[in-house]
Amino acid sequence: VTQIDGIGTTLLLNHINTYPNPFENNIQVQWDVVEIKEIRVYNMLGALVSLQIVDGVNNKIINTGNWSNGVYLLQFVTDQGIASRKLEKF
Repeated sequence: VTQIDGIGTTLLLNHINTYPNPFENNIQVQWDVVEIKEIRVYNMLGALVSLQIVDGVNNKIINTGNWSNGVYLLQFVTDQGIASRKLEKF
C-alpha cells in the first residue's frame, strides 16, 4: 500500500465522509466506490489510538468517548493507497 498525495488523495477523500467535525463521543465514517480495509486513528503525538478493521461494510462508527480533547489524524487504508483526514474532538 502506498501513500497517496495531491490529486489522488483528493479524489479518494471525495468518496469518504467523516462527521461530525468537531466530534464529541463518536465519529461516523461512510464511503462509496472505494473499499476501505482499515481505519487508523492517531493523536498528534503520533500514538495509535484506534485501529478499525473493516470487512465488507461501507460505514463505521468509532467510539471516541474516552479520548482526550484535541486533533486526531484518521488514515484510510485502501487498495489504492492511504489517505488522511484531520478531525478535532472538543
